[in-house]
Amino acid sequence: MEPVGLTIGIAGLAGLFSACLDAVQNFDSYKTYGRDSRFLAARFDADKERFERWGQAVGIKDEKLSDTHHPALDDQKTRSLVHKLLSSIRDFDSSADGAVEQQPLLTDGKFPTNQLARPHHGAPTDSKWRKATWALRGKTKRTDQVQSFATLVQCLFELIPPDEAKGIRPGHEGRDYGPTHLQDSSVDESPWIAEIRAFVLEVKEERRGGLTFLCTPALSLTVPDETKRALRAWLGCPYPNDLYDDSIQKRLGGTCEWILTRSIIRDWLSPDVSAFTSQMLWINGPAGFGKTVLCAKLVEIFSSSLQTPVAHFFLSSKFEGRDDPFMAMRSWIAQVISQSQAALDVVHKRRQTQHEQGATRATIVKLFREVLQAVPFCTFVLDGLDECTWVEEARNNGVSVVRFLDQLQQAVADTTTRILVVSRNEPEIRQGLTQYPGFSEYTISPKDVRADNIAYSKSIVNNKLRNKDEPTRLSISQKMADRCNGQFQWLTMQKSLLRGGRNKKQLERDIDETPAGLDHLYDRNWEKIETLREEEKARTVSLLRWAAFSLRPLTVCEITEAVLVNDDCDDLPVDDMPDAIDDEYIESEILGLCGSLIEVRGTSLESAPGSRMIHLAHFSVKQYLLCKIPVQGAGLHVNESLRRSNEAIENMTLAKLCLRYLSFQRVWDCLPTKDNSRMGTSFRDYAAGSWYQHAIVDGAEDTALVEAMNALFDRSSQTWDAWRRWGRTPIYAASMNGHLEVVKVLLEKGADVSVANTNGWTPLHSASTSSNGHLDVVKILLEKGADVLVATNDGRTPLHSASSNGHLDVVKVLLASGADVSVAKKNGWTPLKAASSNGHLNVVKILLEKGADVLVATNDGWTPLHSASSDGHLEVVKVLLENGADVSVANTNGRTPLYSASSNGHLEVVKVLLESGADVSVADTDGWTPLNAASCNGHLEVVMVLLETGADVSVADTDGWTPLHLASSNGHLDVFKVLLEIGADVSVADTDGWTPLHSASSNGHLEVVKVLLEIGADVSVADTDGWTPLYSASSNGHLDVVKVLLESGADVSMADTDGWTPLYAASCNGQLNVVKILLEKGADVLVATNDGWTPLHSASSNGHLEVVKVLLEIGADVSVADTDGWTPLYSASSNGHLDVVKVLLESGADVSMADTDGWTPLYAASCNGQLNVVKILLEKGADVLVATNDGWTPLNSASDNGHLEIVKVLTARVNLDHKSPRHSRTALSYAAESGHESVLQLLPADNHVSPF
Repeated sequence: MEPVGLTIGIAGLAGLFSACLDAVQNFDSYKTYGRDSRFLAARFDADKERFERWGQAVGIKDEKLSDTHHPALDDQKTRSLVHKLLSSIRDFDSSADGAVEQQPLLTDGKFPTNQLARPHHGAPTDSKWRKATWALRGKTKRTDQVQSFATLVQCLFELIPPDEAKGIRPGHEGRDYGPTHLQDSSVDESPWIAEIRAFVLEVKEERRGGLTFLCTPALSLTVPDETKRALRAWLGCPYPNDLYDDSIQKRLGGTCEWILTRSIIRDWLSPDVSAFTSQMLWINGPAGFGKTVLCAKLVEIFSSSLQTPVAHFFLSSKFEGRDDPFMAMRSWIAQVISQSQAALDVVHKRRQTQHEQGATRATIVKLFREVLQAVPFCTFVLDGLDECTWVEEARNNGVSVVRFLDQLQQAVADTTTRILVVSRNEPEIRQGLTQYPGFSEYTISPKDVRADNIAYSKSIVNNKLRNKDEPTRLSISQKMADRCNGQFQWLTMQKSLLRGGRNKKQLERDIDETPAGLDHLYDRNWEKIETLREEEKARTVSLLRWAAFSLRPLTVCEITEAVLVNDDCDDLPVDDMPDAIDDEYIESEILGLCGSLIEVRGTSLESAPGSRMIHLAHFSVKQYLLCKIPVQGAGLHVNESLRRSNEAIENMTLAKLCLRYLSFQRVWDCLPTKDNSRMGTSFRDYAAGSWYQHAIVDGAEDTALVEAMNALFDRSSQTWDAWRRWGRTPIYAASMNGHLEVVKVLLEKGADVSVANTNGWTPLHSASTSSNGHLDVVKILLEKGADVLVATNDGRTPLHSASSNGHLDVVKVLLASGADVSVAKKNGWTPLKAASSNGHLNVVKILLEKGADVLVATNDGWTPLHSASSDGHLEVVKVLLENGADVSVANTNGRTPLYSASSNGHLEVVKVLLESGADVSVADTDGWTPLNAASCNGHLEVVMVLLETGADVSVADTDGWTPLHLASSNGHLDVFKVLLEIGADVSVADTDGWTPLHSASSNGHLEVVKVLLEIGADVSVADTDGWTPLYSASSNGHLDVVKVLLESGADVSMADTDGWTPLYAASCNGQLNVVKILLEKGADVLVATNDGWTPLHSASSNGHLEVVKVLLEIGADVSVADTDGWTPLYSASSNGHLDVVKVLLESGADVSMADTDGWTPLYAASCNGQLNVVKILLEKGADVLVATNDGWTPLNSASDNGHLEIVKVLTARVNLDHKSPRHSRTALSYAAESGHESVLQLLPADNHVSPF
C-alpha cells in the first residue's frame, strides 16, 4: 500500500518540532512518579534529551530548519513519516489523562507490518504486561505514556540517525552524509523503515489524539538493551544451556501430571500459606527417576500460571560453571529483573553503588535479598543441587552446598518467597534444607512414576520395534516398565537390546537378564570394557575420564585428540588420528567402546560430526566411574566420603595431560586459527585455558605437575612464545593459583613481575585477591620488586584486594612494604571501605592503626560506617565509631548508617547507632525514614526500637506512603499491628489515593486485610484511578481477600475511571474462582468499559477458556461489539485462541460480523497467522471474499504477511486472480512487495497487474 497523506513542507517541520518540545515540557511539568517509578522518570528525562539532540542533529534549531539540514528530509516519503511521528509527539500532552493504546509485539520484537493485528485501546493484549504493571498502584497509564514517548523518539533515530553516529558534529557546513544515509531508494529498501512506514499508515489519528503504541514489557523501553546486557554481565549471569528446553522436549505428552494432584504442591503454591514466611519445598528421589524432566514441567506450569516472577536454574556438572549453586542466584536475579520493574530498579541502583567489573558473591547474596524484599511472592526453582555436593569446596572458590543453603536461608528470611529444590536425597542437602522455616518435603516413589514409566517404555519400544505387532510391543514395553523400578534412565539404556531381528521370546529373555538398578546395569557395561584388548580398554577409560571430569562437554574433535595423549608421548601421535571424523567413527570408536555410558549430542540439527558434544548418559555414571577408573599413583577410595579425593586426583591427572599436550610444538602451529575442528590443534584452546583449573587442589603440590608447568613456562622451550601469545602470562597464572614453586622457577628464569593484563591486574593483584590469599607468593613477588602501589584500570591496588577479601597476613605484608591506606579506587572506595563492607574486623583495625581515614566517603557518599552498618557487621561498627566515624553523615541518596542498618534488620547495629546519637527522624531524598525502611522489610524488633526512640509513625514519604502502607503492602502482620497500637492512621491515603487496605488487598495479605476491616478501614474507598480494594484483589486473583471484602460490604459493581469493574479485571487476568464468586455476588456480566469491552471481550482476547465458559453460562452476550466493532469472537480469532473460538461459535457468535473498518474474524486470523482458527472459521461459513473498508481480503493480508499455510487454505476457497472492488492489485502483488518468496511460488503469475 502506498503512503497516504498531504505533501509535508520542509519548513513546517521546524514549527512542528517546536510544538513537540512544548508538549513534552508540559507533560514533564506535572508528571508524578511513585517510589517504584523513579527510574522511569530518569528514562523520560533521558529520552527528552535524546529528542532535542535529534532535532539539532538533523538541522532543526530555534524553530528554523537549517539550509544544511539532513538530506533525508528532502525525501517526501521520509518527510511524511517524520511529520506523522512529530504530530504524535505534539499530541502527547493531550493524551496524558487517557489510556495509551496498546498493540501486540511481533515475536521478533519489531514493529508490526501494515496489515498485522491492529491495536485496540480496550484490549490489554499482553497479560504479562498487565501482571508486571498492576502493582504500580494506578500508574500504568503514565508508565505507558513515557514508554510510548521513548518508542516515538527511537523511531525518529532509526528513520534518520543523528549525525553523531556518523562522526559528524551538528551544525557543520557542507556535511557529507555518505551513501549509507537514507536516500530515495534506501527508504523503500530498508526493512526497518518499511515497517515504520507501514506502522504509521495503520494509525488512526482520530483515536485519542495520538499514535497507538506497542504493548511491551516494562523493561523493554524503560531501560535500553545495552543497559540490560551490562547488568546481566555485571551480575555474572551464566550463559544459558539447553537443559530446560531439552527436558521440555523430552517429556512425553501426559507425563509428569501426577505431581499436580499432590496436595503438597497446592499447599506450597497457596498465597495464604506463604503470606508471612518463605516456603521451601524439596522434591527428592533416586537417580534416574526423571526429576529434571519433572522439574522442567513444573517450571513450565509456574511460568504460565503464576502472576508473580518465576525464575529457574538447572545445575549440571556437564557445563562449565553450572556446578556452582551461587550461579543459580545470579541467574535468578537476572530473570526476575526481566519480569519486574521494581526488581530492575533495585539491581540498577545497586550497580550504581558497586563499581567492580563483576558482582561479588557477597554482593549477589545481598542483592538477592533486596530483590525479594522489593518483589513479593517470587518463585524460584533449582534442579540438580545434588551434582554440586561432589564439588570440593577448595576447588570451587569456597563454594559448598551447605554454605549456599545457609546463605539462601538468610536471604529469604521474612519474605514471601517460594523455593522449589529438586534433587536426590543427599545428606548435605537435607542438613541445609530442614533448617528452613516453611520447609516441606516430597519423596518420589516408583508408584508415583509408574504410569509415566509405562508411557516412556511404550515410546521406546514403538520406536525401536516398528516391525512387531501391537501385542508384542505392548508385552515388551510392559515387561520393561515392570523391571525398571521407577528409573527412566534404566529404560533408556535398554534401547540397544531392542533389535527388530529378534523374536518376542528372545527380546523378553534379554530384558529378564538385564540387571535391575542403574549400578548393576553399569556393572554390566564395565564388565564388557574389562574384556576389551588393552589398547581399546585404555582408550575407553580415557574417553570416560574426559567425559566425566572435563570442565565442559568436549567436542568429538577435542576428545579425539585428548585421548591420544599419555605420559609416554613426546609428540602428538598424528598417526593414530582417524582418517575422518564422521558418523562411522563416532559409532565404532566412541559409542561402540563406551556403550550406553555416554551420549553424543549435536549442537544443532545439522551439526558436523566433529562439533557434536560428548556427554555422560547420566550424572550417576560419574559417581560410578569414581569407583571404577584406575587412579594412577593412588589406591582406590571406595568409601563414599572419600570419592571426592578420587575426583581431585582425576582432575590432577587431566591437568598433567593438558600440559603434556601443550608441550607439543605441532599444537602451536597456525596459532591464529580458531577452527576447533582442525585436527592437530582442536584440543588446544581447552587445554590452554583449563589446565590450571583442573590443577587447583587444596594447596597440594604434585611434583609431576610442577615439572610440567615449569616445562611449559621455560623461556628456552619451543612452545614458550606461542603460549605467551595465546593468553595469560605464566607468572600471573601461577600466582593466581598459588603455585609457589612454579612462581619461584619463573622468577629465576626472568619472569617480569610488573606485567599487567588488559584490566591492569598484575601477579601481585592476583595473589593478593585469591580466595586463600597466597601469602608466600605475595612475599616472593615483593622481594622480586613487585610494585605495591600499582593500580588496576579501575584504581584497585593489591591492598584493596587483600582488604576486601580479609587476608590479614597479606595486608600486613603489603603495609610493611609501603602500601598506601589512603589510596581510593576510581569509585572512591578505600581499603578501609572494602574491609568494612565485608566485615573483616582485624583488617579494619590494622588499617585504622596505619592511619586510614574513617570519614572518607565514596563517590556515592558511602563511608565505611555506612557499609558496615548496611551489612550488619556489629564489631566493625563499634570500632569505626570508637575511631571517630560520623553517625549522622548521609550518602548522596540521603541515607544514613541508621537507615541502612534498619532497612536490613540489623538490630544490634541499630541499637549501637542510636546510642551514639543517630537521628531516628532523618529521611532520605525520597522521604523514607529508618522506620519506613524497617516497616517495609518486616523487621519487627528494629521497628519497636525505633518507635521507642521516638520515630514518628505518621511520617509519609514523597509518594504519601506511611510505614503502615509499607507493612500492609508486604504483609508484615506483626509490624502492622505494632504500628496500629502506636496510633498509625488506617485511613490515610498516598498521593494516588491508595490506603493501607488497597495495598494489603492488592498483594493478597489476608490477615492484614481482616485486621484493617475490623478496625474500620473503608472498603469502598477508591484511588485516583477509581480502583477499590476489591478491584485490586480481584485483578490479582486473591480469592480469600475478595471473599472477606465482599462480606464487609464491598460494591461488586463499582468501576474505575476507565469503566473496568472487578469482574472485568478478574476476567482479563483469568482469575476463574474470583470470577465465580463475583458473579455469585451479583456482578453484571453485561457491563462494558468506556470502550465498550465486556468481561467476555477481555477473557476471550486473553484466551481464558474456563472464564469464557462461565461468563457464557451466566448470560454474557456473545454478539456484543465494542466502540470499534470488535466482538469477543474477533478478539479471540485475532489472538489465535482456538478453544475459545470454538466455544464462542457454539454459543452463536456471528462469524461474518465485521468491525467499523470492515475487519472480520477471518480477516484478523488470516492477518496474524492463526491457521487453526482460519480453518474453523471457514468450516463455520466465513466468507473468504469479504473485503475491509480499504478493500483488503483475508488472502491479501495473509499474502502480504507471508503466512504460507493460510494462503494455501484460502486459495482453495477463492479465485486466485480476484481483486476487491476498491483495488486493482492482487494477492500476488502484495506478496511480491513484502518479499515473501514462498507465497510467490504458491500463487500463479498475475497477468493483469505487475506486482513490482
